[in-house]
Amino acid sequence: MSDPAARHIRNVIALLTTLLLLGGCADLPAPSAGAPADGQDDVGQGPDDGSDAPADPGAGDDAGTPGDAPHAPDAPGSGDGSGDAPAGDAAKVAVELDEWTVAAMPETVGAGTVDMTASNVGEAPHELLIVRGTADELPLDEDGAVDEDALNADAVVAEIERLAGGAEGSTTVDLEAGDYALVCNLVHVDGSIIESHYDFGMVDDFTVTAAD
Repeated sequence: MSDPAARHIRNVIALLTTLLLLGGCADLPAPSAGAPADGQDDVGQGPDDGSDAPADPGAGDDAGTPGDAPHAPDAPGSGDGSGDAPAGDAAKVAVELDEWTVAAMPETVGAGTVDMTASNVGEAPHELLIVRGTADELPLDEDGAVDEDALNADAVVAEIERLAGGAEGSTTVDLEAGDYALVCNLVHVDGSIIESHYDFGMVDDFTVTAAD
């Protein structure tokens, strides 16, 4: 074979080889913009518009960007001391004041918080003192009333001040175990007449037992 003929055959073979290679490459899909690198998931990607915005509203970073899932409110009483026993757990005591009696219902409660409500169901004004000790231990003055000046400084635990007939008052106290007296200690003076409500019988013994 002559050299020109051999060169022609080699050129034809090279051309065919080039065409085959080009045809094979033309069948391969072109890579899409933003396609994930090998080994990466594409779940959750947004529209292929070239933006960096997350696909789902609220899918942001941890810096508190808008759309973050709202912080669930803390359970009541968690971490803020509000888990302490509510005031509704206090013992309830109703005290009726009348001419001339003091009547507590109930007369015995456990130590702790006590909500005491005094109701004046009589016509004359009355008050209520919660005093440590029993009635027979209380010192009296010359008018037959409890001598509050002679009591220990902490003897009077609480006071519901003068209530007109039909009025009501209340107080909340923390009572330790022990004996108490519920007293109306008003003294009515009319000229030479002195009327001590305590002397007329307005006292009731009240007991607080040790907590379980």
